[in-house]
Amino acid sequence: MGKANRDVLSNGVYFWIYYAFKDYYKKKNFEFDSFQKGVAGALSGLVCWFITYPLDTVKTIIQTASLNSKSPKQKDVYKELYKKGGILEFYRGSRPSLIYSVGFSALMFVFFEISRNLLFHYKQSI
Repeated sequence: MGKANRDVLSNGVYFWIYYAFKDYYKKKNFEFDSFQKGVAGALSGLVCWFITYPLDTVKTIIQTASLNSKSPKQKDVYKELYKKGGILEFYRGSRPSLIYSVGFSALMFVFFEISRNLLFHYKQSI
């Protein structure tokens, strides 16, 4: 899966999960305040990275292959990683990225909503 495909999947999952939480809060008639926005953002970041991290691992292995050798094919990298350590091998070194994504995504979605609301109100005043 190429970078563009990986990014489309990643961003699609990222925003889909966030808006699923937002819709859930609306259906339950809860206020979707900054705290809930942060929680929804944190969870969307965590799930997004969890889903796409194996794709990123394979991409990194292919990109860092020796310049003197032929780049490995994607399917061969998947097979080799699985043989080496099973599913967990695809997630080796993922903890820092997962932890970072929780904090970053929480803040990103809070500020995303603030910016969106400011732009909407600015547009209404014109």
